[in-house]
Amino acid sequence: MDKRIILIIISFLGLVGVISLLWWAMTTLTTVRTGVEFIVVPDEIDVLYNNNEFKVDYESVVKFDPGEYELTFSKTDFTNQTKSVEVVENEITSVYILLEPQTNEAAELLSQSVMGSRIERIAGQMVTEGGEQLEEDYPFINDLPIIDRFFSIKTCSSENSIIAICVYLSPNNSFQRERATEAAIEANIDIDRFKLNFIEDNNPH
Repeated sequence: MDKRIILIIISFLGLVGVISLLWWAMTTLTTVRTGVEFIVVPDEIDVLYNNNEFKVDYESVVKFDPGEYELTFSKTDFTNQTKSVEVVENEITSVYILLEPQTNEAAELLSQSVMGSRIERIAGQMVTEGGEQLEEDYPFINDLPIIDRFFSIKTCSSENSIIAICVYLSPNNSFQRERATEAAIEANIDIDRFKLNFIEDNNPH
Protein backbone atom coordinates (compact mmCIF):
# COMPACT_ATOMS: atom_id res chain seq x y z
CA MET A 1 0.00 0.00 0.00
CA ASP A 2 1.24 3.48 -0.82
CA LYS A 3 2.89 5.17 2.20
CA ARG A 4 0.90 8.33 1.58
CA ILE A 5 -2.38 6.41 1.81
CA ILE A 6 -1.19 4.75 5.04
CA LEU A 7 -0.37 8.16 6.52
CA ILE A 8 -3.78 9.48 5.53
CA ILE A 9 -5.49 6.50 7.17
CA ILE A 10 -3.42 6.89 10.35
CA SER A 11 -4.13 10.62 10.46
CA PHE A 12 -7.86 9.99 9.98
CA LEU A 13 -7.96 7.38 12.76
CA GLY A 14 -6.04 9.73 15.02
CA LEU A 15 -8.52 12.53 14.32
CA VAL A 16 -11.44 10.22 15.07
CA GLY A 17 -9.78 9.28 18.37
CA VAL A 18 -9.30 12.91 19.35
CA ILE A 19 -12.91 13.76 18.51
CA SER A 20 -14.17 10.77 20.52
CA LEU A 21 -12.05 11.81 23.50
CA LEU A 22 -13.34 15.37 23.37
CA TRP A 23 -16.94 14.16 23.13
CA TRP A 24 -16.43 11.88 26.13
CA ALA A 25 -14.93 14.73 28.12
CA MET A 26 -17.79 17.08 27.25
CA THR A 27 -20.55 14.59 28.10
CA THR A 28 -18.90 12.96 31.13
CA LEU A 29 -16.68 15.45 32.88
CA THR A 30 -19.17 18.30 32.70
CA THR A 31 -22.13 16.27 34.01
CA VAL A 32 -23.20 17.40 37.46
CA ARG A 33 -23.25 14.36 39.73
CA THR A 34 -23.76 16.10 43.07
CA GLY A 35 -25.90 19.20 43.20
CA VAL A 36 -29.34 20.77 43.07
CA GLU A 37 -32.02 20.82 40.37
CA PHE A 38 -34.13 23.95 40.63
CA ILE A 39 -37.79 23.49 39.69
CA VAL A 40 -38.69 27.17 39.88
CA VAL A 41 -41.31 29.64 38.68
CA PRO A 42 -40.70 32.21 37.32
CA ASP A 43 -37.40 32.04 35.42
CA GLU A 44 -34.31 34.14 36.17
CA ILE A 45 -34.59 33.85 39.95
CA ASP A 46 -31.65 35.03 42.08
CA VAL A 47 -30.34 32.43 44.55
CA LEU A 48 -28.24 33.57 47.52
CA TYR A 49 -26.33 31.47 50.05
CA ASN A 50 -23.16 32.11 52.07
CA ASN A 51 -22.47 35.35 50.14
CA ASN A 52 -22.70 33.43 46.84
CA GLU A 53 -25.29 34.54 44.31
CA PHE A 54 -26.37 33.13 40.95
CA LYS A 55 -29.44 32.95 38.72
CA VAL A 56 -31.52 29.86 37.93
CA ASP A 57 -34.29 29.03 35.48
CA TYR A 58 -36.80 26.19 35.41
CA GLU A 59 -34.93 22.85 35.68
CA SER A 60 -31.49 24.45 36.08
CA VAL A 61 -28.96 22.05 37.63
CA VAL A 62 -26.14 23.55 39.71
CA LYS A 63 -23.19 21.77 41.28
CA PHE A 64 -23.02 21.84 45.10
CA ASP A 65 -20.71 20.14 47.55
CA PRO A 66 -22.43 17.74 49.96
CA GLY A 67 -23.89 19.51 52.97
CA GLU A 68 -26.79 21.58 54.25
CA TYR A 69 -27.63 24.96 52.73
CA GLU A 70 -30.02 27.80 53.47
CA LEU A 71 -31.04 29.18 50.08
CA THR A 72 -32.83 32.49 49.57
CA PHE A 73 -34.78 32.99 46.34
CA SER A 74 -35.68 36.45 45.07
CA LYS A 75 -36.89 38.34 42.01
CA THR A 76 -38.13 41.88 41.52
CA ASP A 77 -41.92 42.16 42.04
CA PHE A 78 -42.06 38.79 43.84
CA THR A 79 -41.94 37.83 47.53
CA ASN A 80 -38.62 36.37 48.68
CA GLN A 81 -38.58 32.76 49.82
CA THR A 82 -36.03 30.82 51.88
CA LYS A 83 -35.62 27.06 51.88
CA SER A 84 -33.25 24.60 53.58
CA VAL A 85 -31.66 22.03 51.29
CA GLU A 86 -29.53 18.97 52.07
CA VAL A 87 -27.20 17.87 49.29
CA VAL A 88 -26.02 14.25 49.32
CA GLU A 89 -22.91 12.90 47.59
CA ASN A 90 -23.62 11.60 44.06
CA GLU A 91 -27.25 12.72 44.16
CA ILE A 92 -29.21 15.52 42.52
CA THR A 93 -31.60 17.10 45.02
CA SER A 94 -34.71 18.71 43.53
CA VAL A 95 -35.93 21.98 45.01
CA TYR A 96 -39.44 23.27 44.19
CA ILE A 97 -39.98 27.03 44.41
CA LEU A 98 -43.01 29.09 43.37
CA LEU A 99 -42.53 32.78 44.15
CA GLU A 100 -45.62 34.80 44.99
CA PRO A 101 -46.27 37.76 42.65
CA GLN A 102 -46.64 41.20 44.23
CA THR A 103 -47.67 43.28 41.20
CA ASN A 104 -50.01 42.95 38.25
CA GLU A 105 -47.01 42.64 35.93
CA ALA A 106 -45.63 39.74 37.96
CA ALA A 107 -49.03 38.03 38.02
CA GLU A 108 -49.34 38.41 34.26
CA LEU A 109 -45.92 36.77 33.84
CA LEU A 110 -47.14 33.71 35.75
CA SER A 111 -50.43 33.62 33.88
CA GLN A 112 -48.69 32.70 30.62
CA SER A 113 -49.77 29.26 29.42
CA VAL A 114 -46.20 27.94 29.40
CA MET A 115 -46.14 28.49 33.17
CA GLY A 116 -49.30 26.43 33.73
CA SER A 117 -47.73 22.96 33.59
CA ARG A 118 -44.75 24.19 35.62
CA ILE A 119 -46.96 25.56 38.36
CA GLU A 120 -49.00 22.34 38.36
CA ARG A 121 -45.81 20.34 38.91
CA ILE A 122 -44.70 22.56 41.77
CA ALA A 123 -48.18 22.69 43.29
CA GLY A 124 -48.36 18.90 43.23
CA GLN A 125 -45.08 18.73 45.13
CA MET A 126 -46.36 21.36 47.57
CA VAL A 127 -49.37 19.14 48.26
CA THR A 128 -47.05 16.20 48.89
CA GLU A 129 -44.89 18.24 51.26
CA GLY A 130 -47.68 20.29 52.83
CA GLY A 131 -50.13 17.48 53.33
CA GLU A 132 -53.83 17.80 54.00
CA GLN A 133 -53.87 21.52 54.84
CA LEU A 134 -52.65 22.65 51.43
CA GLU A 135 -55.02 20.25 49.68
CA GLU A 136 -57.84 21.68 51.79
CA ASP A 137 -56.86 25.26 50.87
CA TYR A 138 -56.62 24.45 47.14
CA PRO A 139 -58.84 21.39 46.52
CA PHE A 140 -58.84 21.95 42.75
CA ILE A 141 -55.15 21.05 42.38
CA ASN A 142 -55.86 17.37 41.84
CA ASP A 143 -58.64 18.14 39.32
CA LEU A 144 -56.48 20.13 36.91
CA PRO A 145 -55.58 20.45 34.12
CA ILE A 146 -58.77 20.27 32.08
CA ILE A 147 -58.06 20.20 28.35
CA ASP A 148 -60.55 21.03 25.60
CA ARG A 149 -60.06 21.79 21.92
CA PHE A 150 -60.62 25.52 22.45
CA PHE A 151 -59.50 26.00 26.04
CA SER A 152 -57.50 24.60 28.93
CA ILE A 153 -57.95 25.13 32.66
CA LYS A 154 -54.73 25.05 34.67
CA THR A 155 -53.23 26.16 37.94
CA CYS A 156 -51.41 29.49 37.84
CA SER A 157 -50.57 32.37 40.16
CA SER A 158 -52.30 35.70 40.58
CA GLU A 159 -51.58 38.87 42.51
CA ASN A 160 -54.06 37.72 45.16
CA SER A 161 -53.08 34.07 45.43
CA ILE A 162 -49.90 32.09 44.90
CA ILE A 163 -52.05 29.26 43.50
CA ALA A 164 -54.97 30.28 41.31
CA ILE A 165 -56.98 29.01 38.32
CA CYS A 166 -56.32 30.28 34.80
CA VAL A 167 -58.48 29.49 31.79
CA TYR A 168 -56.62 29.83 28.48
CA LEU A 169 -58.99 30.29 25.54
CA SER A 170 -58.81 30.67 21.79
CA PRO A 171 -60.86 32.68 21.12
CA ASN A 172 -61.71 34.40 24.41
CA ASN A 173 -65.42 34.99 23.86
CA SER A 174 -68.55 34.57 25.95
CA PHE A 175 -69.42 31.19 24.41
CA GLN A 176 -66.04 29.62 25.20
CA ARG A 177 -65.95 31.22 28.66
CA GLU A 178 -69.34 29.67 29.39
CA ARG A 179 -68.17 26.24 28.17
CA ALA A 180 -65.01 26.48 30.29
CA THR A 181 -67.04 27.51 33.33
CA GLU A 182 -69.33 24.50 32.86
CA ALA A 183 -66.28 22.23 32.57
CA ALA A 184 -64.91 23.63 35.83
CA ILE A 185 -68.22 23.07 37.61
CA GLU A 186 -68.41 19.49 36.27
CA ALA A 187 -64.95 18.92 37.78
CA ASN A 188 -66.38 19.99 41.18
CA ILE A 189 -64.43 23.25 41.25
CA ASP A 190 -66.13 25.79 43.49
CA ILE A 191 -66.21 28.81 41.16
CA ASP A 192 -67.82 30.94 43.88
CA ARG A 193 -64.79 30.36 46.10
CA PHE A 194 -62.12 30.34 43.40
CA LYS A 195 -62.09 32.91 40.63
CA LEU A 196 -61.55 31.74 37.05
CA ASN A 197 -58.99 34.00 35.34
CA PHE A 198 -59.81 34.05 31.62
CA ILE A 199 -56.83 34.65 29.31
CA GLU A 200 -56.78 34.66 25.53
CA ASP A 201 -54.04 32.45 24.15
CA ASN A 202 -53.55 31.33 20.55
CA ASN A 203 -52.10 28.07 21.87
CA PRO A 204 -54.29 27.32 24.90
CA HIS A 205 -52.79 23.88 25.51
